[in-house]
Amino acid sequence: MTNLSSHEIALLDGLTKDPNPGIKRRARELRDKLSVRPMREILARIPDKTVAAKARACGVSRQTFYTWMNGSRPKKRPAARLAAITGFTIAEIRGSSAPAPPTAPRVTTL
Repeated sequence: MTNLSSHEIALLDGLTKDPNPGIKRRARELRDKLSVRPMREILARIPDKTVAAKARACGVSRQTFYTWMNGSRPKKRPAARLAAITGFTIAEIRGSSAPAPPTAPRVTTL
């Protein structure tokens, strides 16, 4: 991970608001690439030794864990569990512009 100065972060954040969609998209991609930890680095911080034990600690299947090892990013809830286990922030795990998983509409009873 590259450490960005506050000036560089502000510059990239400013570019994400550019009216040109191509510049906006590329600025988001670059910001995320520079600020997101590699998944292998994050997963290596889980104290268990086997993949099965690490997956259990995260509350996911081994298949999901292997998918993460290959670079896929977890959804919000598993990312929160990973953050608690590893000490990384959710933003470092998911990326700052990672889309939130869809939520079902809430139904209230009167």
